[in-house]
Amino acid sequence: MKILLASSDSIALAVMDKLMELGVLGAVLTNPDAPQLRSKTPVPTPIKQRALEKGIPCYQFESLRTEAREAIAKSGCDFLLSFSFGKIFGPRFLALFSHTMNIHPSLLPIARGATPLQAAILSASRSWGISFQQIALGMDEGVLFGQVELSLDGTETVQSLEERVGLLAASSLQAALDNCLALRATEQKGQASYTSLIKSDSFPLDFSMPASLVHATIRAAIPWPKAFTLYEGGRLMVTSVYGGFDQIEEGPVSEAPGQVVAFDKSRGLKVACKDGYIWIDGLQLPTKKAMSARDFANGNPSIKNTRLGG
Repeated sequence: MKILLASSDSIALAVMDKLMELGVLGAVLTNPDAPQLRSKTPVPTPIKQRALEKGIPCYQFESLRTEAREAIAKSGCDFLLSFSFGKIFGPRFLALFSHTMNIHPSLLPIARGATPLQAAILSASRSWGISFQQIALGMDEGVLFGQVELSLDGTETVQSLEERVGLLAASSLQAALDNCLALRATEQKGQASYTSLIKSDSFPLDFSMPASLVHATIRAAIPWPKAFTLYEGGRLMVTSVYGGFDQIEEGPVSEAPGQVVAFDKSRGLKVACKDGYIWIDGLQLPTKKAMSARDFANGNPSIKNTRLGG
């Protein structure tokens, strides 16, 4: 068995290392080099960088049509493993392999689609999971070769959850590969749900929502695109929230939603929500750098008595 790992994201690096440890990684398929953030210089994906370091053959194509299929057919890989790749596999491409498997960061059929990590945080749930599934023509509809659960404590951001999911996927990979090769699979059960694409304005804060959901919205937008609210007539981005589920102060609220009711040097701004209070400890004005709530309040003392979003 020689596996072609298709990925364009650092979430798959631990899985890539595991495949090399098992001696089954034949090549990687990743997106073409592209500019990142403000850099105009094309940058290789984390997967390509690791492949170059380890001497692993690396394929990059704008599309998976004839040129890509012909090259991959000569690679000697008979197993396709996908993990956050970013392109759709057509039937002709899938036909190149005797086995296929995709790693998806949710307990399918929950949160099918491209943004399951954000969905995990936005759910404000205390549990989530990973699915190993056969690649199907429909979005995340394939049969399952295994699922693994993980707990959430409310401190997760997309960045930190990505690291945890990557490590858990790597440690659970061998059992899923064994099931795939033996064709031991189960159908997805339950009502399917789908994630939404993330845009730069996808995370406006609504403090009239439950405190746990406001807390989750902030975390789901870290590191990008950042949640935002209004302050003195302009946009204010919220870049960090203090603590996890245990730091949300639930209980009766007498203040208007979004009202800053207290300031603490270590926890930041205490803000009223529908059914409790959260502590915001990171803020950023447009064109400015992100800073702690303490530093922001030093330069903008009116923040301590304002009503955010109003």
